[in-house]
Amino acid sequence: MPNNLYFIAHDPYAHDTTTGNSLGSAYVLKRASSFSKPDDMIVASYVGRPDTQDTYNNNLFLLSEYYNAKIGFENDRGEIIPYAKRTKLLHRLMEEVEIFDRSNGFKARSLGRNYGLSMGSKQRKAQAVLYLRDWLRTKRSKNEEGEWKLNLHNIYDIGLIDELIKYNDQGNFDRVSALLIGMFFMMDMYDTPVAENNKIEESGFFNRQLFI
Repeated sequence: MPNNLYFIAHDPYAHDTTTGNSLGSAYVLKRASSFSKPDDMIVASYVGRPDTQDTYNNNLFLLSEYYNAKIGFENDRGEIIPYAKRTKLLHRLMEEVEIFDRSNGFKARSLGRNYGLSMGSKQRKAQAVLYLRDWLRTKRSKNEEGEWKLNLHNIYDIGLIDELIKYNDQGNFDRVSALLIGMFFMMDMYDTPVAENNKIEESGFFNRQLFI
């Protein structure tokens, strides 16, 4: 997989128990690029709450490895950073972002947490909602009748569609929260080029010696 073609937007849950209502939600997004089409869309998802957070995090990092995608996540809760430290996978996490939007004067400064993003302020969440609204309404292509298809028409996760329809400031919307976080990382990566991945899998079949 090329570097920077995919990234993961992740909303963790807070406690190591299966009795809570919150779910861990992760979406793999394919960035807009000339490298591979179609793009600018959700290509995979992992939503659940297994018996332990370690199980969830293990699956999350396997998804990261499969797509060569770094993980952008909310760092106000969850155990993703300690897990990444224990398993030596910090390189799979996206560094803490700083957003300066000149169009409206919005600023989201780094809080010194090194990785992830805080969504603790109402201003940040409100700005993320605007980014997500604009992304959902972005025109993609025209159908046979000449009508525009938007990014929202390329979402095939029924649970996410249901949450987007019902979204408000009071309810629990884990899937939407993951996308809200993803919008900040998408903006932060706007000028980051997609690059060829030159990493060689040394243990792969075609890299084995024929004779010993």
